[in-house]
Parts: sequence; C-alpha cells; structure tokens
Amino acid sequence: MLGIAMKFDVAERDARNRALGRAGEERVLRHERGTLAAAGREDLARKVRWVSEEDGDGAGYDIASFEQNGRQRLIEVKTTNGWDRTPFHISRSELAVADARRNEWCLLRLWNFNRDPKAFELRPPLEAHLTLTPTSFAAAWASTEGIMTEFSDLNVFQMYVASECKLGFWLRRTTWANTCACVISVGPLTGPPPYFGNPKVHADIFDLSTGALKEAGARLPVPGTYKTWRLIHRPEWGVT
Repeated sequence: MLGIAMKFDVAERDARNRALGRAGEERVLRHERGTLAAAGREDLARKVRWVSEEDGDGAGYDIASFEQNGRQRLIEVKTTNGWDRTPFHISRSELAVADARRNEWCLLRLWNFNRDPKAFELRPPLEAHLTLTPTSFAAAWASTEGIMTEFSDLNVFQMYVASECKLGFWLRRTTWANTCACVISVGPLTGPPPYFGNPKVHADIFDLSTGALKEAGARLPVPGTYKTWRLIHRPEWGVT
C-alpha cells in the first residue's frame, strides 16, 4: 500500500492543480483590468478585485470585475491544460451564487492553458450547458466535542459579529492538528457582509492539549474563508 502511495503523490497533484488554478485566475484578472482600461474605464479597472486571493475561497467566484457600463461581473475561473471538454470541479457555494446572481455571475472556462490558452464563458443556468455529477462527500469526525457546530459555516468575520463584536473568542482551523487560537484583535468593519471590508485579524496561538503559547499576536491567514475555521468553547486551561 505504501508503494502505491509513493507512486501517486496526492499532495503533489493537488499542489499542481492549485498552481494551475491560480495562474488562470491571475491571467483573467489582468485581462479584465486591461479590457476596461482599453475601453476608457480605468476607474472600473482599478476596482477589479482578485477575491479568491484577497479574501480566500468561499465567495462563490474568483474575480469581481465590471462590464463597461458599470454592471458587476462575478467570474468563476476554471482552468485546465486539457481540451475544452475536460471535466472540472465546481463547489456547492459556486453553484449557489451562480443561481442566486444569474445576471452577474459567469463561469470562464480557460483551457489548453500551458500551450495555447483559449477561453469561453458559460452563463447560468449551468445545467443547460453541463452535466453536474456529485463526486465527493464531506467527511466529519463522529465526535464534535468542543466545537460549536451552529457556527461551523461562518467565516471569522461573521463569528466576530455573532459574538457581538467581542474579542477573546476561540477558534480552530481545519488544517491544524493540535492547535487553537484566541482572537485578540479585529480591524474596523468597513464593508458589507460577509467580508466586512476584510479587516486584519490577530490571535494568540496555543497548543490545544497543553495550553502552551506557540505564537503571540499572529495574523490569521484567510479569515474570510468558509468551512476553514471552527468556533470552539474556551479550553479549560484558557485565559479569560
């Protein structure tokens, strides 16, 4: 079994896919800004945002751009090196936003990327263009001891608001093995939900088992992502 795992490095494959996806998004970002600037809409070009890079995944689209008339344009980029009909993955949140914001959302399919990149757009409803097949399931531990499951679908900003904007709430990240954090500062909430202007969030990082301080005042990465952070009850050893 180990030999099989060594021949097929899942982590390496995932890293390649992430790099390819990021490169595709960056290319689309440059194209959107360039197109608007060439049309004399430099004011809009300056406002185009790389949402997945700045706020993290979970918004349901990667690039927030504009039509030349100022109408919002929400772009989900799907990049492959294969031909135009190469299958790709799409998330539940992306489908939800596509359905809820049909007039603004589009899927930009970028293919043959490493050789001669080509692209086309698909507009909702996606079921008119694609066959959507469930291929994975969310797996969770049978025990959720310590996790406040009612807040499991919120990003850190929303957890802060749900805590009545009081500091000192505790978090775990799904990729942390034995680590937790106590939020000590959140910047001003200057924008609308769910990202509230994407303020900086700082926390003290602790060993979950012993309570040993690992890092004081660390800036939390991608606090705007969904299904990444978990609000937890204060550990028994936790400071107040």
